[in-house]
Amino acid sequence: MDKKLLCSLLLAAAFIGQAQTAQAATVSKMPGTKNMGIYAKVTKKGASKKVTTTKYFKYSKIQSTASKKTKKGTYAYIYANGRPLGWVSEKWFVRNKISAAKQIYLVEDDNRFDYKDAISYVTDAHGTMVDPANGAVKASLSGDKLNFTYGKAKTTVELVKTANPNRNLKPAVSAKKGPEEGP
Repeated sequence: MDKKLLCSLLLAAAFIGQAQTAQAATVSKMPGTKNMGIYAKVTKKGASKKVTTTKYFKYSKIQSTASKKTKKGTYAYIYANGRPLGWVSEKWFVRNKISAAKQIYLVEDDNRFDYKDAISYVTDAHGTMVDPANGAVKASLSGDKLNFTYGKAKTTVELVKTANPNRNLKPAVSAKKGPEEGP
């Protein structure tokens, strides 16, 4: 039994001593609308070897694993829909922005609504998307205005309180008319 214990300890020690492959943190980025170049190589002087442009990836899911500072700015290595593309200038990303609904309709005396559900996305100074639920996005209420802030990003949402929860709802109209609905 001591031999089995000794063998298992030696195997465990050998396994722990093996080099582990390090993986870079992957962050989601919000793509911008500008048309900029995507490059295969980035050095201290800047980017080189243009591969394609960003115009094809404005509606893609963009992720980044690395960034490099150069004389011409900061570049991020991006993936579009899970496929590696190359290096793009950080200026392409939507930065310091909170996108939220313009108005929220609430029933009076109903406090079950989480105000952060009105937020579509939040980006920081590098274009990285921030989770509004983590507590970094601050929400403050003043009268019928709800203000969201995160760093330099700010937005205001109008709260409309109503006594009737069915206000402005239209009844469903049937596309098919039956014989009982008239001539």
